Amino acid sequence: TRAMTDSSQRDYAAAKLWLHKSLKRLAGTSPDRMPSIISEVFSEDARCFVAHPINELEGAPEIERKLWGPLKQAFPDLERTDTMMVAGEFGGKLMIACLGSYNGTFERDWLGIPASFKATSIRYGEVYHVENHRIVRAWMLIDVLDVMRQADVWLLTPSLGAEGVWPAPGGVSGLEL
Repeated sequence: TRAMTDSSQRDYAAAKLWLHKSLKRLAGTSPDRMPSIISEVFSEDARCFVAHPINELEGAPEIERKLWGPLKQAFPDLERTDTMMVAGEFGGKLMIACLGSYNGTFERDWLGIPASFKATSIRYGEVYHVENHRIVRAWMLIDVLDVMRQADVWLLTPSLGAEGVWPAPGGVSGLEL
């Protein structure tokens, strides 16, 4: 295993900071600004592989139309909280992995789940392939089942454990090295 150089650590830190700020800005934007921010953050031919029922998306317009647009319409006050971000090289490509939650008020139906008009936390696990400060590929696991639970639309047997989303300690940005 090759030891990380100071230079590569700085490069990874800068890439994480760029992604952190870009995705927070995307989550917090208004619907009319979303297409321009998506075109700044995602490459035109970006591909996203998202948990069902969203599935595979190709190109920035489809990513906006099928993922971010509906999410922002359902949760207009959406905020993103990263609790962990790690960056490194895999197969010669810069990869950044994130864990955290989106938080907002569930005001419109989303993915067939009726709006609850309650504060809702949506856990995520995401991995991004980034080139030249643009997302080229994304793999996103969005906890849709927990959104259903929070909206009182639970189709599975009751859990044997405690359910919920617990926030990270205050002041955690996920960017610490």
